[in-house]
Amino acid sequence: MPSKVNQVNLRKRDKYVRYLVTAGQKSEDTKRQHEKSLTILDDFLDGRDYRKLTPQLAVELKGKLFGENSDLSRSSAVRHLRNIQNFYRWLIRESGYKRFPPSTIDYLNPSHKDVRSVSSRRYKDAPTLEQVQLVLRQMPANNEVERRDRAVIALLAATGIRDGALITVKLGHVNLSDDRVDQPSDEVRTKFGKNISTWLFPVGDQILDEVRDWYRYLTRQKCWGPEAPLLPSTKIIADKASGFCVDGIASKAWRSAAQVRRIVKESFIAAGLKSTTPHRFRNMLVNLGYELCGTDAAALKAWSQNLGHEDLMTTLTNYGDISHYAQKSILR
Repeated sequence: MPSKVNQVNLRKRDKYVRYLVTAGQKSEDTKRQHEKSLTILDDFLDGRDYRKLTPQLAVELKGKLFGENSDLSRSSAVRHLRNIQNFYRWLIRESGYKRFPPSTIDYLNPSHKDVRSVSSRRYKDAPTLEQVQLVLRQMPANNEVERRDRAVIALLAATGIRDGALITVKLGHVNLSDDRVDQPSDEVRTKFGKNISTWLFPVGDQILDEVRDWYRYLTRQKCWGPEAPLLPSTKIIADKASGFCVDGIASKAWRSAAQVRRIVKESFIAAGLKSTTPHRFRNMLVNLGYELCGTDAAALKAWSQNLGHEDLMTTLTNYGDISHYAQKSILR
C-alpha cells in the first residue's frame, strides 16, 4: 500500500479485486498481478482520489513506467497499464464515478512500438533432452531432499506439467501401471481449470526410471497414501546447536512453485549450463515432438493433448519455436 492511503480508494480497490475473482473468475496469480498494478497507481496518485487522474497525469504515469529509472521490463509496464485501464473501465460504471471522462483512459495506452516489442514473436531458448539428462547425472542423491529435487527435474521432463500444477499433484493422481499422471481440476491447479491426463513422454529410461523410482519410494518405503503430495516440501526441525535444520521431507506440499523454479535454476547452473525455467521444459518437449512425430498429424495432435492443449495450433504457435541452428540447417 502507498504511504498515503485514501480510504475511499481502498474500498473501491477491494471491491474491484473481489469482482475480478467472483465475476471475472481470475486466478490467484492474476489477482496478485492486478493488485500490484493498483499499488503502482496508488503510489503515483499519492493519496489522491482515483477521480483526480487527468490526461496529463496519465501521460506522466506512463512516462514513469517506461522511463530510464523504471525497474520494470517493457512487457511488465505494458501489462500494468492494461490492468490500470481495465480498472478504470470498471470504475466508471460505479456510482459517483460515472462523470469521470472515459477519454482519460485512452491516455494510458502504451505506444504501438512498446506493444509490438512485447507481442512480437521471440525465440525461446529451451533446454535439450540431452542437457536434462546431463543435469540428472550430476545431481546428488544422498538423501531424501536430494532425491526429491531429482524427481522435480524428471517429472518436468517426463510430463511437461506446469509448475503450479505439479506442486498440487498427489500420489493418488499417478497411475504407474499406465505411466499416467491425472490432473483433475478440482484438486490440481491446472490452467483454466481443465481436466488433463498426461502419459509420460518418451524421454528415455533414465528420466522415466527416476519418476517411477520416486513414486515407489514414497508409496512403498514411506508408506504414504493417495492424499500425500508427489513433491513434498522439506521438513525443518528445531536443533539445539544451530536453531533449525533439515530433516528429510514432510508429508505436505509446497505452498508455491518458487522452490520448483529454484531447483531447476540451481541444478542447471551446477551442471555448467545456462539457467532455465520449468516452463521451458514444455518447449523442449515440443521440439522433441517435432523430431519423433515428423509430419504425422495424429501423432502431433496426441502430443499436443498430452501437454494439456485442446488446439494443436496452441502448441505449434506458443511452444513450437525451432532453434536458430535448426532453422539455418533446414533452409540450407
